Amino acid sequence: MVKKNVHIQSLVRASLLAGTLHDLEDLLGLIPKNLLARRLAKTENEIDLLLKRVEEFKIREIYKIGNVCGLNATEIYNIVEASYFRQKIK
Repeated sequence: MVKKNVHIQSLVRASLLAGTLHDLEDLLGLIPKNLLARRLAKTENEIDLLLKRVEEFKIREIYKIGNVCGLNATEIYNIVEASYFRQKIK
């Protein structure tokens, strides 16, 4: 599992530095949804529902996502915030 996390973290970091990681949809293009679901102790369907209503994520869940991806608090909050505002515009 550690090897997988290092690989995911380097992919996420490279995407963030390249400017191609903007929101949670971009992030889920890099990490498997089932991994995220396991880390958050949720089903993939629950993850799908949360992604449709970003404001329902709990703070601890946001931190866990950041931890899996190797992102600090500011970076993961910016990604979640972008997803939130993108949903509000629709």
